Amino acid sequence: MRRADGTVVELTEPGLLLGIDPDPGFCPCCIDLSPGDSLVLVTAGITEARSADGEFFGEDRLVDALAAVRSTTPTATAVVESITTAVTAFAGNATLDDQAALVIIAI
Repeated sequence: MRRADGTVVELTEPGLLLGIDPDPGFCPCCIDLSPGDSLVLVTAGITEARSADGEFFGEDRLVDALAAVRSTTPTATAVVESITTAVTAFAGNATLDDQAALVIIAI
């Protein structure tokens, strides 16, 4: 989650990956989003994108990409573009896995 002030908070809820088991046993979770806060969901293709030497993009670089969005009221497009730019700069266009991001911004 990216707060309107640019801080990034990792939400960690236990559970299986979607699609692995017909009943993954999710536990409901409630988070409060204030105006300008963004909930950002990404696929493993982003965090597991690899550099030429095999290093993962990882969650730390994802946090850096989210923090790099300078507006306190960014658009979803700006958040996705920041992620895409960071992944491409790190791994080039040779990523092997699909990459998807869903950005929900509170208004």
